[in-house]
Amino acid sequence: MRIDIETEELQDETWFYLSVNGGNDGGLSGTIDRSRPEDFSPGKWSRCLSRAPRPIGYIDELFVPPKKRGHQIGSRLVHAFMDIMSKGGVHWVFVLLVPHNQRDMSSFMRFFRRHGFVEAPECQDIDPGDPPSVLMKAEI
Repeated sequence: MRIDIETEELQDETWFYLSVNGGNDGGLSGTIDRSRPEDFSPGKWSRCLSRAPRPIGYIDELFVPPKKRGHQIGSRLVHAFMDIMSKGGVHWVFVLLVPHNQRDMSSFMRFFRRHGFVEAPECQDIDPGDPPSVLMKAEI
């Protein structure tokens, strides 16, 4: 399976877009963030991320169409992204899970746990009325 990678350089970050079959079979977007900790906005989540050694990585979105699931596409995308992060000097990668329902949350958490991510309850910053979410992190 071939994974195509596009990048976009911004001031303090580099965005990566990974896709399989032009995105028709799955894709992942994420970033290396080189911003200074003092540039983070206030909040528990931001304070937690600001303590992580720079640069840090984020998985912003991971998508595999339902008919393509179960074929290791998501796993291969995450592995490719983590390899890019490692080569970019990243020590921690974060992902914020915001599912549509509890079944999805359980499934998403199991998936990321299989790839070395753990929950980061010390970083949770949920306001009343926000959708349920879980921040997970993986050390490279």
